[in-house]
Parts: sequence; structure tokens; C-alpha cells
Amino acid sequence: MSGEHVEVGIGMEDRNVGPNGHGGDQAVGADGRRSVTRRALGITLERQPETSYIAGLLLDGLRGVSDDHDVLIGEDDRLFLLFHQGDGRARAYVCTGLSGQHRFAGRDGAVRFLEACAVSGYPWSEQVVTATPAGPCATYPGDDTWCAEPYVDGAVLIGDAAGHNDPIIGQGLSIAMRDARTVRDLVVEGARSADAFAAYGAERMARMTRLRFAADVMAATQAEDADNRDARRRYVNERVASMDAAVFPLILGIFAGPETIGDELLDPRLLDSIRAA
Repeated sequence: MSGEHVEVGIGMEDRNVGPNGHGGDQAVGADGRRSVTRRALGITLERQPETSYIAGLLLDGLRGVSDDHDVLIGEDDRLFLLFHQGDGRARAYVCTGLSGQHRFAGRDGAVRFLEACAVSGYPWSEQVVTATPAGPCATYPGDDTWCAEPYVDGAVLIGDAAGHNDPIIGQGLSIAMRDARTVRDLVVEGARSADAFAAYGAERMARMTRLRFAADVMAATQAEDADNRDARRRYVNERVASMDAAVFPLILGIFAGPETIGDELLDPRLLDSIRAA
């Protein structure tokens, strides 16, 4: 962004003339889920209520644990995830249904969290259970939010300020980075009006719609409170293993990018089938 003056804080402002000769200030609101910028601009935030909760804890002391692969295991009433940070450090997450909202609350929450990390499908489970907490244990709702039009004349929202995806599929950083890159290019090219950001808003809306559905499928399969949770997991796992055309590309899209998820895959009947498994 050569030749531009950028301030980092609640938002980002371009105070100089861009390469296309357009001038004027442009605020980029990047101030998180409780965005002050969004409220000040009067931009409406839509919300899909949570169907699950996700708790996280940073761990130290994972000696002797293979860090070649990250971990995602659904077992009993929870989904366990582990992402290695190097040097025996990792971020662990446990996803539960709505009944687990306060499961890890209180002074001994971290202890109960570590106990919940004991999953039979992971050979280093014992090392995780006995690891050292390196931060607080926090629980967040598995909700999803979005803005139909995250922009007005002179201002545009990115990242969580423009709406966040259900964290069960871990897309927060990817969403924010793509938003930042797209908006950067538009600002550099001289975008200042709401009309100039309309294409970004439409692309983001389509992207978030796909991620929302993928997260709904993951939550229905792995975390929602249900008497048939094992059957739900078998239903999805068998279809992923057989590369079923209605399921495999959707799960792959979580890793390959939402643009790989076709409109035909956004079929609410899949959620009905999972829940009825």
C-alpha cells in the first residue's frame, strides 16, 4: 500500500489519493464481534442461534507427543480437537451440545476440561490430560452472525466485525484474512462509496452462507445434544469414506475453501438426514 497513510486501531483509514485519483477518508472497521464501528454506522448484524458450545485451552508440556498431525475426534458427547503450536505447546478444544454451556465453568474448569480430553482414539491422550494449562479455559457459543451489507459510504467492515462463523470449523482467521485482502485491493483502487464495496459484500455473504451450512453439518454430526450421536457420526463418516457426492465435497470444502462448495450442496435435507440417522 505504498504512498498511503494507514492507522491501525478500531479501524483503518486511508487519507490520501489512491492510484485512480480518488480521494477522501475510508474507514475499515476491524474491531471484533462487539464492533463499536458497526453500531456507530447502524449496520444490522444477523444471528443464527447456537446449537453447540466450544471450549478452548492453551496447553504446555506435551513432551513425547507426535506433532505431525492435528487431531479431530468425535467420541461420546463431545468433539475433541488439538492443534500443535510447536515446542510441546498446543491449543485444545472440546465441543459439546447446549447442555455443556457451563461444563468447564468455575475455578476447576481447566481440570474438568483436561479430563474431557481423554479420548480413546488418540494415542497421546494421557499426555494431553496431564498437560499444563498455559492460559484460561474459555467457552464460546457455536453461533453464526453476518451482515447483509457490511459497508456504507466511507466505511466497510471486515473480520468478526462483519460477522463470524460458528467456530466449530475453525474458519475465523481465514475469513478475516480474505476480507482484509479483498478490501485492501478495493481501497487501493480507490473504493470509497457503498456501491464500490457491493461486490465484496455479495462475495462475503455467499462465502459465509457456505461456511454456515458446513458448520451446521459439523455441529449436527459431532456436537449437538442427541440420543443418536453415534449413529449420526456413522452416517456422515460412511458417506465421506465412500466420497458421497452430497457429503464429501462439503466436508472437503471446510479445508479447500468455501468457493469449492457448490450451491447444490447447500441442501437442508442433509441436516434432516443426519439428525434422523
